[in-house]
Amino acid sequence: MNVARCLTWPRSYTPSGMDASEKRHRIEEANGAGRCPNCGHTLGPGRRVGSGSHSDGVFCSLDCQATFHQDYYVERARASNPSEN
Repeated sequence: MNVARCLTWPRSYTPSGMDASEKRHRIEEANGAGRCPNCGHTLGPGRRVGSGSHSDGVFCSLDCQATFHQDYYVERARASNPSEN
């Protein structure tokens, strides 16, 4: 597998607004290369954060996980506070 091919996203890219298939593709690509799907950093021993499901992604930090899934968290917060919409 060509690792350079997997690093097709800029480090400062924020995936907010990506559709589900784009996110799935990014997660699969990054997991295969041992990289964070958000920033592209190598996932070394002890640097893995996630929900426990590879389909949700494995990240290098909680910040990267939150940034990558920002759309989901915003929608979830709106649904739990309907009076604030």
